[in-house]
Amino acid sequence: SAGLVSTAFAIGSFFVAKTIVKFDMKSAFRMQPFQIIWLWCLILMVIPVLTGGDHFELHRFYQPFYPLICVLLSVGVMKSGLLNFLLNLSGMKSLKLFLVLIGGVIILFGWSGRGSWLFAIMEGSSLRHEFSIAEEGRKDGTILNRLFQGIGEYPVVGTITAGGVARTYKGKIVDIMGLNDLRVAHFPGERKGMKNHAAFEPDVFNQLGCDALRALPIDNVFLKDLTVRADFVHEWRCVKISLKNDPMCAIVLLVKNDLLNRIHQAGKCQVKDVYVWNGMCWMHV
Repeated sequence: SAGLVSTAFAIGSFFVAKTIVKFDMKSAFRMQPFQIIWLWCLILMVIPVLTGGDHFELHRFYQPFYPLICVLLSVGVMKSGLLNFLLNLSGMKSLKLFLVLIGGVIILFGWSGRGSWLFAIMEGSSLRHEFSIAEEGRKDGTILNRLFQGIGEYPVVGTITAGGVARTYKGKIVDIMGLNDLRVAHFPGERKGMKNHAAFEPDVFNQLGCDALRALPIDNVFLKDLTVRADFVHEWRCVKISLKNDPMCAIVLLVKNDLLNRIHQAGKCQVKDVYVWNGMCWMHV
């Protein structure tokens, strides 16, 4: 846990700080060690801010300078005279104050949102769902291989989460979030929508050459107004495709009519509508 590591550094960094305070680097640098550490902390803190933050939990961009922050705080405590004040207290008072401070640090890290110890104990790892997405993607890639085997060239499949399915699917995967596709990433647009998921612009979709979409027509958070455009509802259907000899091998996709014709001609799959366009919106059937 990042909190546990940070707490350990907070305690151990006092010993590092003592060495830094005593060591004179004026002859080599014009800045004091305290100032150098502060500058590094500032640089490491600014980088993730300028790059737009992080989609994932546990603040991975900030983890490299947790130790530096602890050292910086330790040096600040020593320079402020607080450490001498603590050392001059009587034994019992010093121990009580030390325990209070350490307890405060543990509580701070233990209650700090979704990345906290408390959340991990009650709800499990906050990163677990990221691994689940990848696992489901691999399974879907295997299913797609079985469904599309024997219908000719493997269709081009667009997907919102590309990592897992791309590892197992034999055909081409298009990342419509733009992480692995420059056409999406560099396409101009307002980028309005869910934080870290707003790169897709519907106007670029026809350039991607997708035959199927691993998504639902109601995924407006990611697809925006793509699925309600006239050309889309005319050419696409939302269906469940399954093998006739193994109904458990099935997946729900948005599929282009041309691909549906290829699937019907192959005769190995059955197709059933899941959502239909009623002229105003997509309705579940």
